Amino acid sequence: MVQFIGCHFQEDRVYTTVIDRKTNLLQASSVSIPGLKPTDSAGVFEVPQQEWIRSGTLALGDAYSDLPVKHRKIWGIGFAAPQGWIALDPDLKPLSPLRLTPGKNPLEDFRAWLEKEPKAKQHILSVLTPKDYFRLKISGAFAGDITQAAQTGMVQSGSSFWKNDTDFFDKNLEKNWFPPIFDSWATTGKLTEEGIDLTGIPGGIWLVAGCDSSAASELAAGDLGEDELFVLLEKNRIIFRIRFSNPTPLSPPSPWQETPQPLTGFPCWIRTMETDGEDLSLAPALQKALEELTGGDSANSNLEIQSIVLDTRQELTDAWNWEEIIGQEGLSDSFSEALSEMEVSWSPFAESPDPGCAFLAGRSKNAFHDAKDLYKKLHRMLDQHFSNENDTDSTQEAS
Repeated sequence: MVQFIGCHFQEDRVYTTVIDRKTNLLQASSVSIPGLKPTDSAGVFEVPQQEWIRSGTLALGDAYSDLPVKHRKIWGIGFAAPQGWIALDPDLKPLSPLRLTPGKNPLEDFRAWLEKEPKAKQHILSVLTPKDYFRLKISGAFAGDITQAAQTGMVQSGSSFWKNDTDFFDKNLEKNWFPPIFDSWATTGKLTEEGIDLTGIPGGIWLVAGCDSSAASELAAGDLGEDELFVLLEKNRIIFRIRFSNPTPLSPPSPWQETPQPLTGFPCWIRTMETDGEDLSLAPALQKALEELTGGDSANSNLEIQSIVLDTRQELTDAWNWEEIIGQEGLSDSFSEALSEMEVSWSPFAESPDPGCAFLAGRSKNAFHDAKDLYKKLHRMLDQHFSNENDTDSTQEAS
């Protein structure tokens, strides 16, 4: 049976998952990415380019070689990674460090670098996200995906095309630096000979465009409904994503950004809040996010928190206990009331790497027939997960 690999980069690890047409999770593993270091800019990190490539290719090679021989029928690979950028010269050599800007507009950090390195501008051939730099190394393809491109603010509204040359010029940028934009599930090429040598995976494997890290986690959690707030919890930040029912408001309130969902293309909004490592506090962050979305009247909010993804690969504390959040002191009465009425579910992939980007590869192959079919299978996975939990722990309630 045909298999699909998801390759999900995070700041310090690469997680791989393998699924089949029935969305069964066949294998999951991870490889560390050494050399991550913070920069002078808050929430921005640098990773050695060679370690980024080495870790990614090693993770893919392990994912393939660890499969039983009968399952080695890989059709395609989907990618996910945090926002970021790297500048390349005409020889495809890095002109800059590889910078990760999770939850932030990477162009702002890139423009700040250009101001410090003005002579580099004349040597730039391309500016890629870290995910797309990895794609280039193993397939030779210049390609970007819509979920990350849209967060730059430089994509035409409702399309997958960059804005006009003048819009880039106004920001001291050149449009031809940036790769073509594809839907998240679109194929962008196959492994080259170099990619085969680096990964150990046979040729003929398709690569799909992929998506932003938070979008992959949202997809894996099955949070695809309207007016639902998706909350992704990580050690150093909280990422919120929401898709409104039609008609969608024209523009998100600052600092929210608009980005499409990876499969449907429906517009959603994204917001990242930095935390202080172990000093995590979800309830005030939720209150702030809802007040931004509703103009401060959270009691009348129509939002429904459908799923919370706990990334237990990070060192999270007990502050994420939902019962404690509901009863936490210091919240406004209207917010406490609204929060207590929300239905909350937990991702079945909270304790393992989520296979969201592997779903994108399957969607590209039409393994799930269409998006609605995939949604049904995702929700069946959720139902089965919670049924199993209830069988083993009668005190746990899942909505």
